Amino acid sequence: MSLSKRLIIILFFSSLLFGCSSDAVISYNKIDSSVYQKVGQIALIGKNKSRTDQLFRQKFERLVHRGGLGEPQYHLTANISSSQSDHSMTMTLSFSLTEIKTGETLLNRSFSSSATIGGVSSIFGKDQAINHARERLSYNLAEKAYRYFLLYFTQKS
Repeated sequence: MSLSKRLIIILFFSSLLFGCSSDAVISYNKIDSSVYQKVGQIALIGKNKSRTDQLFRQKFERLVHRGGLGEPQYHLTANISSSQSDHSMTMTLSFSLTEIKTGETLLNRSFSSSATIGGVSSIFGKDQAINHARERLSYNLAEKAYRYFLLYFTQKS
């Protein structure tokens, strides 16, 4: 195959890939502002039992408050559990969303996320790798929950 044919094929497939990625961004930007306001009315309740809970809360509240902070209409109760092997960690977020006025539970869900832990020979290095994995997973779960609430309120409107 000649060089010019290869170049045309590469350009064709790359244009398809770039077209797909820009469509995803555009559809995400088309979310109605009322959805962001609804998500901004979620109040995370519960105590920070651990550093993981604290990191989850901070990340989730930063994401939720992007669209503006509204009067709380919903309570979110979240529980994070984790399991660990020699080379990986799995963290699970279980949550329920309750409407404050009616006391009705709107959602009961759980998400899991996994991360690998680097193979480090020193004890300090292994502890640091575990801490970094916990941080990454708590941030990841907060982002998953936020995106799920965007989807939920988009479907409701």
